[in-house]
Amino acid sequence: MNRRKFLIGSAALGVLSSLKLPSRALAADFTPPRYMISVLAFGGFDPLFFCNPSTNPNWNRISQGGVGSANGLRYSTGGIPQGSLNNTEYAQLVDNATFFQRWGSHCTVFNGIQTGGVGHPTSRLKAMTGGGTVANPHPTLPALVGARWNANAPFGLLSTGGVEITQGLLPLVRGARARSVQDLIQVSGNLGSDIESKISQHAVQKAQRIGETSAFASHRQSANSWKNAFEQGESIASFVVPTYGTSEDPVGTVASECEAAKVMLHAFSQGYAAAGNISVTGYDHHAEIDANHPIQIGELCALLDYIMAESKRLGIHKDLAVYVTSDFGRSPGYSSNDDDAGKSHWPIGSVMVLSQAYPGGREIGSTDSEMRPIPVDMQSLRPSSSGISLTTAIVHQAVRQLTGVSDTMLDQQYELIGPSLPVFV
Repeated sequence: MNRRKFLIGSAALGVLSSLKLPSRALAADFTPPRYMISVLAFGGFDPLFFCNPSTNPNWNRISQGGVGSANGLRYSTGGIPQGSLNNTEYAQLVDNATFFQRWGSHCTVFNGIQTGGVGHPTSRLKAMTGGGTVANPHPTLPALVGARWNANAPFGLLSTGGVEITQGLLPLVRGARARSVQDLIQVSGNLGSDIESKISQHAVQKAQRIGETSAFASHRQSANSWKNAFEQGESIASFVVPTYGTSEDPVGTVASECEAAKVMLHAFSQGYAAAGNISVTGYDHHAEIDANHPIQIGELCALLDYIMAESKRLGIHKDLAVYVTSDFGRSPGYSSNDDDAGKSHWPIGSVMVLSQAYPGGREIGSTDSEMRPIPVDMQSLRPSSSGISLTTAIVHQAVRQLTGVSDTMLDQQYELIGPSLPVFV
C-alpha cells in the first residue's frame, strides 16, 4: 500500500489524547486555500521591527517608538536606511509601510505568541509543526495542507531547506531554483535504471560549474531528493519551468528566494507540487541589530510581496495561503547602549498568515509594557484578563481551520493541544 495513503487512512484509528474544544466551521460557501508556502525566518526575527511595534523608543532605536497603521494593522515605522536602498543589492527591498498598504487587507497577524522556549532547534521545530515531540514531530503546516488536498502531486513539498518534515505524507523535493529544476528535468529524461549514478553525476557537474567542489554533498542531497519524483511515473519533462529574470522578478539579495517562490507557484498552477517551504537566514542578531534587522525585514517583505503578486498573476491567489514564522522573538531591550548592540532571544513571538481567499486586516493578540502576552477572550478575540494566551499550537489550529485540515483524519492523527479559536469563521 502507498505509505502516504496508509498514514492518512490510519489516522481514523487514532485515539484523541486530550480534550479539544469544538471547532468552528467556516461558511459553507468558503473554498479553503489548497496550497501553502511557509516562510521561516531563521534565527528569531524581532516583531518590534515589523508587525508588533511599540511606542517605547528604547525598544526600537530605528523607529524611536514610531507606529504606523494600514488596513487595520500596525507596523514599525523605522523603515530601511536610504543608504541601503541606494545599494543595487538592496534596491528592491520593501518597507513595512508599503507592504502593509499593499497586502494588509489580506493579512492576519498573531502577536504575543508563547513559543515555548528560546532554543533555536526546538522553537523552530514547534513554529513549523505546532506539536508532537522532538523525536516524533508533527508534519509541518505546508506538508499537512499539501497532503490534505494534493497528496499525489509528483513534486510534493518543494523546499529550499530548513524544517521540512512530511512524515511520509507526500514527497519532499529540495532545490527549487529554476536552473536546478531545468537541469534535473533534462537529466530525468535519460535516467533509465541508473538513477543513482546520474543523480551523482548531475551533482558533481553543478558543484564544478559554480566552482565549489566541496559543495558536492549538499548538491547531491538536493538532486537526489528528486529521485522519488522521477520514480512516480509522471511525465516530469512536461513541467514548464518558469523563466526568472522578467521585469516583475526582483534582483539583488532577494532574488534567490523569489526565484524559488516562482518555481513553487508555477508548480502549483501546473499541478506538480502540493506545497512549498522557503527558509530565509540571518535573523539571529545578538549584535548590530539596528544596522541589519531593518534590511532583513525589508527582504522578508519583498519576498512576501512577490509571492502575493506572482500568485495573482498566475490566477491562483485565492488558492494560496502563506504562513510566516520564526524561531521566537527578541528581547525588548538592547544588550547595551552601544550603537552595535544586539538583542537576546525572547519566548514571545509573532506569526503572519496571508491569504487572498479570506479577509485580513486583523491583529490577534498583543503584548504589554514588559513585552509579555496579553490574554485574549476566546469568543471576541479581544484582550481580556480572563482570556487565554496564544501558543504556537493555537495558531496552528486556526491555520488548519482556514486551509480545510481541521476535522479531517489528518487533524486527528496529528492532534494539537489547545482550543480552537474563531479566527477564520
